[in-house]
Amino acid sequence: MKRPRASDCPSARDVRICDAQDDENPLSRKPWEWFHRHSQLDDKIVSQHQQLDDCSCIPMAVELVLKLLGRVPADFYGLQLEWHNRKDGSFDAFDGRTISGVQFRLQFRLPRDDRFPLDDLFLTIENELKAGRYVIVSLAMPGGGWHMFVIHERLPSGEFRAVSRVHGRTETLIIDQVREIVKGMNGTDILTYLKTRRAWPIVVGVVLFASLMGWLRYELSSVWARAVVAGCAFAVLGWAVRASRRQRS
Repeated sequence: MKRPRASDCPSARDVRICDAQDDENPLSRKPWEWFHRHSQLDDKIVSQHQQLDDCSCIPMAVELVLKLLGRVPADFYGLQLEWHNRKDGSFDAFDGRTISGVQFRLQFRLPRDDRFPLDDLFLTIENELKAGRYVIVSLAMPGGGWHMFVIHERLPSGEFRAVSRVHGRTETLIIDQVREIVKGMNGTDILTYLKTRRAWPIVVGVVLFASLMGWLRYELSSVWARAVVAGCAFAVLGWAVRASRRQRS
């Protein structure tokens, strides 16, 4: 089956609101709706993000994840500017790429047929969400082509909720039927990521810890002063470890 490319991802400005009576196609049972709604995401970050071109939805989704992780500022659009309106792109462009301390990985690039491991895909998404990580997913559009979404929540029903931004629209696109759509597609590919541990907090923490402990050993005679300095030294070291391992809350 033909692999999805950015050129197959027409502007979501043309997405129709699906008829609730149309039950024959699982992609047209009202999964796509334009509206503002609060979710577990930082609504301000999502609403301020933009898709700059019709075919820049792949870097748009990557930028959104980086912004939600606090790795780039709100006005960062370097990936989309690099991409321009590229019509032959895919998740391959970010597979193994590290951006602002976040390394992305392409998973489940497999033929979309009856042998696609849907259960493994859904389990992977669930495990990523449990670990506090977002998942970028390629989803079929009702009118044809694909668009990229950021999955951020598993609903009590077992479904996944995802958001996206679209070129030329101010609304945030939110869908609550990711699992159903993927089943109708016979599978899809996803981008996951791991955050690399930042070295500078450890370096700063060790230097400060060593300095404080040296001062404690040679300069202070008061027991109370020694106790205070020792507490500060270990507090600095604890901060350094936490800062180097900090995860999305």
